[in-house]
Amino acid sequence: MYATGKNSRIQIFTSDGQYVSQWRGVHRPNQIVPSSDGTMVVAELGYKIGLMDGAPEVNEVSHNSGVKIMTKTGQWLGGWGASTGIDGDFLAAHAVGIDSDGSLYVGETLDGARLQKFVRV
Repeated sequence: MYATGKNSRIQIFTSDGQYVSQWRGVHRPNQIVPSSDGTMVVAELGYKIGLMDGAPEVNEVSHNSGVKIMTKTGQWLGGWGASTGIDGDFLAAHAVGIDSDGSLYVGETLDGARLQKFVRV
């Protein structure tokens, strides 16, 4: 599997490099990792959408960075994320990792600049 952030898709290849398929419906995916239950965890950098009203700065309207949980076949199961900047939300989800206890780590870049840990319960 290969997350192609600029093209907003995940491409699937065989071990010898033959193209198999692609998953769409992801927002600038940066990383995808398998979890112990067989699902896939995707870090989405997302897009910033803003309004230009003539002022020197762009007023941000929306930002859809987050984490998606998907099946091995690309079916969306769930996810979360919002651009509030509070704990549990993401301004720029860039990387994901899962430790041996099943805890999920989400690293943020740009405005977020932090690492968040989510404990499996």
